Amino acid sequence: MNKIIIFSHDSDIDSLGCVILCKLAFFNVDYVLCSNVEKLESIFREHLQSNILEMYDTIFITDLALYNPSLSMVCKSYLQNKIHIFNHHQRVVDDDVNKFSFTKIIEKDSEGKKCVTQLFYQFLV
Repeated sequence: MNKIIIFSHDSDIDSLGCVILCKLAFFNVDYVLCSNVEKLESIFREHLQSNILEMYDTIFITDLALYNPSLSMVCKSYLQNKIHIFNHHQRVVDDDVNKFSFTKIIEKDSEGKKCVTQLFYQFLV
C-alpha cells in the first residue's frame, strides 16, 4: 500500500483543494499545512533530517515551493524519485525552481488560468 504525504498552504481553497484531491485519489494520505514558504522549509527539513520522509512512497508539495538548502538536499538524496512540487506563483517562476525534474511550475496555462488545484488534478488524471 502506498503511503503519501502532501505539504500545502493553509490559507486558501486552491491549496486545500489539492489536499482534498489527494485524499480522494489515494487511500493512505497524511498532510501538513504550512502558513508560508519559511514554515514549509523548516518543517520539510525537520521531516527529512529525522527520516520521517523515508516512510512515504510519494511526497507532494502544492501551492508552496522548496528553496535552498532544501532543493539541494532533495537533489542529493533518494527523494528525487518520489517528490513532486506543484506551484503557479510568479515568484517561483522567476526563481527558476522549475529547472528540477521533480517540479511542475506553471504560472498560467494555455487559457490563462492560474490554479494549482487544476495543475495537480491534471497530474493525477
